[in-house]
Amino acid sequence: MDAAAQFRQGILFPRWASEANYGFGEPRFIFYPPASWALGGMLGLLLPWTIVPAIFVWLSMILAAVGMRKLAADWLPPGAALIAALLYALNPYLLVTAYTRSAFGELLASAVFPFLLWGAFRIQHDPAKGFGIVAISFAAIWLANLPAGVIATYALALVLLIVSVLLRSVQPLLYGSAAALAGFGLAAFTLFPAAWEKKWVYIDAVIRPNQLPAANFLFSHFGVTNMYSFNHHLSPLAVLLILGAVASAVAARRMRCGTPAVWWSLTILCVLSGFLMFPVSAAIWRTLPELRFVQFPWRWLFPMCAAAALLVTFALVQSKRKRILLPVLGFALVAIDATIVYAKQVYPHFVAEIADKFHSGRGYAGLLEYTPLAGKGRYLPTDAPLIALVEPVSEQSVGTPPGVYVERWSPERKVIRADLSQSTTVNLKLLAYPAWQATVNGKPATLEDNPQTGQIMMVLPAGASRTEIKFTQTWDRTVGAEISIGSGVVLIALGQLIVLSRKRATELRKVEALPTKAA
Repeated sequence: MDAAAQFRQGILFPRWASEANYGFGEPRFIFYPPASWALGGMLGLLLPWTIVPAIFVWLSMILAAVGMRKLAADWLPPGAALIAALLYALNPYLLVTAYTRSAFGELLASAVFPFLLWGAFRIQHDPAKGFGIVAISFAAIWLANLPAGVIATYALALVLLIVSVLLRSVQPLLYGSAAALAGFGLAAFTLFPAAWEKKWVYIDAVIRPNQLPAANFLFSHFGVTNMYSFNHHLSPLAVLLILGAVASAVAARRMRCGTPAVWWSLTILCVLSGFLMFPVSAAIWRTLPELRFVQFPWRWLFPMCAAAALLVTFALVQSKRKRILLPVLGFALVAIDATIVYAKQVYPHFVAEIADKFHSGRGYAGLLEYTPLAGKGRYLPTDAPLIALVEPVSEQSVGTPPGVYVERWSPERKVIRADLSQSTTVNLKLLAYPAWQATVNGKPATLEDNPQTGQIMMVLPAGASRTEIKFTQTWDRTVGAEISIGSGVVLIALGQLIVLSRKRATELRKVEALPTKAA
């Protein structure tokens, strides 16, 4: 809703979530990847908010089905590829992500993941096309959800390594690594600023002790109350899915004859994903770089379900009892999904109430990990005026000073007019953050942090003045955008070169095939 409101004001790529912390704001859009909130915001411009979540979920499920069908179609007939697509789009963890957790960023990343596998396997047969698919889908996952990006990185590395070993060729590993690097480049406009500016917020709150992997393995008795309850209900389902994935790998073992690289990659991905959900894998979580930012080990269910959907379909195609097994599998899947959906307690007016609260101007609660350091642990009054006089002793707001009014108060630009008999210190309803810069009558002005609240405090001069505060483009955001543009240009250029080279090769083959005239 915050993104949609800024779209309406002409801010096409929001950076500052202006309504967070009940109007004091936070740089949420710098750190949370843009794919989910941008898509949700665009849907909110076109549709009532009460149906936006449903449309978002359906679009994600359709994308998941399309990706899995493209992946499966390289080895299976069209009908079987469609079965794989439906199995993945309706897999129980995707339903849990959508209906129980409402984790829309992870849902979108899960939908893109089959495209990443498709590209990784394509590299061995069509390096150029596989390279492009991996680069774009890898970037898309990182732009949807950061924990999913970490998972996708390790899953991609695992698949490429297995394929290279079995083919006894470093080509898949080299092409895949270069494609992943290109994917990072495409997503740099988001990833680079988030990496640089994390020192300006309380980002460590995202990996608090009760949200570390060690507290959230399957059947864990630790963690916060709501996560413990969720874990308690998810764990039996996760075990069922793990057992199903392993059984599917065994049933599809004949794949080892025709497509050994695919079978081994999918089977090891399933086994390793399941292993990482249990405490015996604690050493891996502590050792591998950045893996702890996944937070919840059961997030490995989404790559496992992608691999299992393909393995199940292979097993069905090879089975002599598929006419019996397919209806049984379909009935079991529908029963589990129905239980997930209807077990969720639904509040029909919840979205409408949030929309009413947002449009009323009261804002919403912020997240600790996106809180600027100046506001960490500070008291932020929910009913504070946009501009308030600072009482010198306590540095607390005591009311809007006379002679001061707001000319403009948009998410990234504030304009204040004042006509004062003497210089006056005021508090702004705005959390201090280094990107905020001010000018008074066209000259640079100093912004301070109020030690009591963490909001911006500044001095308005005597006489008539015009103060402008802008959320400026910091150097890291400029560099990130340049890297993404450069990566995009390189990918397009490589694509054009590949098309031209193929065209010339085709023309050469046609010329060589023409009958030669007798001397």
